[in-house]
Amino acid sequence: VKLQGAVFGYDTSIGNDLVQGEHDLAELCRQLGASFRMVPAYRPGNVLVKSSLLRELISAGKLAEAASLLGHPYFVLSRVVRGRGLGRQRLEIPTANQVLGKEKLAPQEGIYAGSAAIGSQYLPAAICVMDLARARSTVVDAGGSDAYGDLDPQTMIVESHILDFSGEIYDTVVRLDFHSRIRDWEDFASADALASRMQQDISITRQLSSEAGRDWEELQ
Repeated sequence: VKLQGAVFGYDTSIGNDLVQGEHDLAELCRQLGASFRMVPAYRPGNVLVKSSLLRELISAGKLAEAASLLGHPYFVLSRVVRGRGLGRQRLEIPTANQVLGKEKLAPQEGIYAGSAAIGSQYLPAAICVMDLARARSTVVDAGGSDAYGDLDPQTMIVESHILDFSGEIYDTVVRLDFHSRIRDWEDFASADALASRMQQDISITRQLSSEAGRDWEELQ
């Protein structure tokens, strides 16, 4: 298939001879018979936005700062897998479990206030990000088999409690938007202590969602 056109960032360089700069990249496209476009640097608030900066913010759990530069919340989009249902059974707090692929940059492990896009609904969600080893070590999930099979223990898992939702979403692809970090990931000595802290996280998420109003929805 013949190349029809190319879009380059302002600092793009390609090839062993590092073809770069607007003049040389445009000339390369001319020789290939392709249209050329160069995107200038983006500097909101005098901050130079680069993928390296965004990765740094997301990896550090600074999701509100990342969203201000992206123009939308950082999100994960994956299928909800069936777990053992222990969150619902033992904590009375059902969660949607999602596995992140290796290609997906995971936010720093911890608890976040976010939103879930399910069909036409956009609902607040208290979100936990952790690796599989941590997920298997909690007082609720320790011991027994789980739904994750032989996945690498470093595989990143996202568990979310979607507020005011009671439908069936197993095997459904759900998008989770991350708005702000609540706290670090913690281990707990008892299911009661874990449930109590999760209820606090849910209350904080509800409060932040109420304060944001439609702002979270408009950032979709």
